[in-house]
Amino acid sequence: MTLLDRCREPAMRHAAIEIELQQPELMSDGARYLAKMREYRSLAPIAAAYHRYLAAQSALDDAQVLLAEAQELSDDEMEALAKEEAEHARMSMAQLEDEIRILLLPRDEDDDRSVIMEIRAGAGGDEAGLFGAQLLRMYMHYA
Repeated sequence: MTLLDRCREPAMRHAAIEIELQQPELMSDGARYLAKMREYRSLAPIAAAYHRYLAAQSALDDAQVLLAEAQELSDDEMEALAKEEAEHARMSMAQLEDEIRILLLPRDEDDDRSVIMEIRAGAGGDEAGLFGAQLLRMYMHYA
């Protein structure tokens, strides 16, 4: 199963939920509407990345067709432009693949919750305060 195949199902689910959200009977049931909105919002980044990837893939295909035509006509300027467009599309697709891989990682159930952490310098004077500052910095970099 390729990366696009794994991304296609959430994108299709996102589109289906968008249609469901437009139904008036769903709005009358507040709990169901809220659940659908949460699911819709959680699938939105994957669907957007999927559609951007498809657009980049289409741009690459167009650039390759243009490159073939330019080589047929021996037009160096158009050939250079087509190569540049193809390279830009390839770079965009590579970045989107990395983004999609991250988006497809399983989510933790606590990801949407807030955290409040208090770090205090206990007994120990300045050293305890310095340790507390280092601990805070470590947690901030980790988060």
